[in-house]
Amino acid sequence: MILVMRDMSIYTEFKDIDSSELKRSVCESGMRSILDNELNPNLLEKEIVKILKKDPFTLNKYKILYTETKKDGCDLYLKEKTLRRFKLQFTEKSTNPFKFKIDSVDEVEV
Repeated sequence: MILVMRDMSIYTEFKDIDSSELKRSVCESGMRSILDNELNPNLLEKEIVKILKKDPFTLNKYKILYTETKKDGCDLYLKEKTLRRFKLQFTEKSTNPFKFKIDSVDEVEV
């Protein structure tokens, strides 16, 4: 079975998909949901959603250039007016809709 979310597909059977690809999809789609202010609770932990509802972080024109998956999250590089880098941390639970959820986002120097 495949679930389709916006511009990507994610398998619901996690054993059928490479973990790094699943992390990449969660990372990119979760970050898009933050930047577009369309917070997706399937990809973001409740605390992140709560914080972003009070204080949204949006960008008007951006392009995701590269995503590097890590053991417990990912580094995401995007171009707005300048090159920006974000470090995202995940929680991993089999009960999460896509196994991983973003639980922290930090902008770091490039």
